[in-house]
Amino acid sequence: MATTLNIRCDEDYKMKVSKAAALQGIPSISEYIKGLVEQDADKVIARATTLTLKGDVFDRFMDAIESPPAPNEALLQAKARAEELGIE
Repeated sequence: MATTLNIRCDEDYKMKVSKAAALQGIPSISEYIKGLVEQDADKVIARATTLTLKGDVFDRFMDAIESPPAPNEALLQAKARAEELGIE
């Protein structure tokens, strides 16, 4: 279902955006802006939800996941407290 998103801008800005859209063969300002916003949104979401590890850091990360160290006293106490509070 399509919805409307309105933006306010001055005439110079509108003309500039209109020209950029036309130069790229995009038939409307709306389509041009939608494309730009979607591309940027994809990049922002990817940056916020992706973790990139370089070199041996990935290997150490995987080792830690596959063979985690035994919990220390602080972690055991936190677990016990969470259980007391009914947190799973």
